[in-house]
Amino acid sequence: MINEELNDCYPGAFAKKDGYIPVAICDIGSGNPYFINTIDGINGPLYRVYYDVVTSENYDKDSGMDKVLDCYEQLLKYKVT
Repeated sequence: MINEELNDCYPGAFAKKDGYIPVAICDIGSGNPYFINTIDGINGPLYRVYYDVVTSENYDKDSGMDKVLDCYEQLLKYKVT
């Protein structure tokens, strides 16, 4: 799914030029994918990218994505049941 989102789907196909790599997707509601950014380096933020906003190469980063976590390592605090 990561490869498909990165190369064949949107927002992944547009966001990848800015260093974003998909790592997850919301499968219980919005369907929005979650990304890390290679430019941020190890333990960088986790971002939610809105598929209905990032629809072109000239997307507005301020309205097209949100920082969900300051450090994606923070995910380890959550227990999945």
